[in-house]
Amino acid sequence: EDDAVPSKAFGRRVRAAVTAAGDAGADVLYLGYIQGAPWAGEAAKGLKEAMYLWTTVSYVIWPRGARRLLERLPVDCPVDNFMAWQMSQRHIRALAVVPELVDQEGE
Repeated sequence: EDDAVPSKAFGRRVRAAVTAAGDAGADVLYLGYIQGAPWAGEAAKGLKEAMYLWTTVSYVIWPRGARRLLERLPVDCPVDNFMAWQMSQRHIRALAVVPELVDQEGE
C-alpha cells in the first residue's frame, strides 16, 4: 500500500507476531485493519482470531492461505471484502495483531 503508516512499535513487534501467527496456524495475519465483527478469541498473546476485518493496508499471507483464497475464485467484490467474507465463512483462518502495527494514512 502506498498509504501505509507503520507504528513506532512495528520493528520491535512484527517478527514475534509473524512467528506466533505461523505457530497458531494462521492463513493470514493482519497488521492493520478495521474490525467489522467481534473477535472469535485469542490465538496468542497480542493476536486475536478475526471474524471480519476490512482493509488490506498491511497483512502477511502464508502459502496455504493463498491456495485457499485461490480455490474461492472468482473475486466478485473488492478484495478486502472478499477476504473478509472468506474469514467469516471460516474458509481461511485470519489473525490480527492487537493493537495494530500499521495504520492507513488519513484514517
